[in-house]
Amino acid sequence: MHIRIITAAAALVAAGALAVPTAASATPGTTTTTNTVLEEHGMAIPPVGTITPNYSVSPEGGGSWTYGTNGPNNTAFSNFYHASRKHGSSVQNGRGQVARSRDTLGGATAKSSITKTFAGNNAYYRFVK
Repeated sequence: MHIRIITAAAALVAAGALAVPTAASATPGTTTTTNTVLEEHGMAIPPVGTITPNYSVSPEGGGSWTYGTNGPNNTAFSNFYHASRKHGSSVQNGRGQVARSRDTLGGATAKSSITKTFAGNNAYYRFVK
């Protein structure tokens, strides 16, 4: 995977191992029917500081994944575009809350965002069968 970093990303080294959510609902207490997830990949979003970087990644399976935090909106986000494959994105904050996009057809961007926490925010993208 080639990583193109929009801003300095020394904090990526501290990312470590991640627990990737396999299924989650953005609304607690509800269930959703989802397609089979073929692959799901994730990355820790570095702790909030004075400069909040955003990252852009070109995954091996194609597409464009952008993730990070938006200070003015107090959110962490994960946006994933793929021209032809069904895909999705999700983001989890340090409280364990998860926002998961709908499974999105090729040619459109899957977007997810959640209220960020100071640390422990994680972003994910996925390919769907």
